[in-house]
Amino acid sequence: MTVSQIFLSVLLNILFNIGIAQHEKLLGAGSTVSIWKTEQGQLFLLTDKAERKTLFTDKTAISAVFLNSDHILITRWKRKSIVVDLEGAVRYKLPGYVYADYIPDRTGARFAVYERGKSISHQLNEGSYNRMRVVVFSTNDGKKLLEYKWSASKSEDVRGFGVRFSDDGTTLYVDRATRKLVLPIP
Repeated sequence: MTVSQIFLSVLLNILFNIGIAQHEKLLGAGSTVSIWKTEQGQLFLLTDKAERKTLFTDKTAISAVFLNSDHILITRWKRKSIVVDLEGAVRYKLPGYVYADYIPDRTGARFAVYERGKSISHQLNEGSYNRMRVVVFSTNDGKKLLEYKWSASKSEDVRGFGVRFSDDGTTLYVDRATRKLVLPIP
């Protein structure tokens, strides 16, 4: 188990004991803080000391990814994702991505969006995923640093793809079924 998983397990046990988790949904967890959503759409931070800090209300929030210690990416249903700080202030918005994973680098300076999409004709014909892409953004200001697009062949299993950063965050590795790509990030 990782430290984050242990923290989350302990936190959930505490929350169930004090009654918080029964009516609230965990959206994401960082190393010392987690973000929760109430049934009414109120988002709040919960520290490892059980301190609660209200951020804002958004009934469309689906999940949260901690990009670094003070930037949280919040995905929303049928709306643009947003990146907020620990005060709940929106730092910037991102385009709406479909079937996407969000991968922060270890330094917290960049993050990647790995999107697996199909055009309408591919959805109807049960064809391959023809709208695959990886986009890298600067965490601090949301500036797009890199974008790579491709179409997966029918034989490629898009769930088996891997996207990861180098330790220093300057290179992105995309492991496709047919080949491995090494993409330097400007």
